[in-house]
Amino acid sequence: MYNNVIIAILSYTVVIVIGNLVKNHIERKRYGSISKEHRQKDNARWCYTYIVGVVLLYLVCSRGSPW
Repeated sequence: MYNNVIIAILSYTVVIVIGNLVKNHIERKRYGSISKEHRQKDNARWCYTYIVGVVLLYLVCSRGSPW
């Protein structure tokens, strides 16, 4: 893997994790307690988004794509 791909994936990971923590904090303050079912759906959505983002970053950055 190229260094720019690794840096892009690490940056993406940091941004996604911080965004998720901020979103959870705002949700807890606004709605109080969150049901377990809602948290499971949220976590699944976060995992899918993260995986799709990493795959797209890998495809775009690793092949020297003009995008």
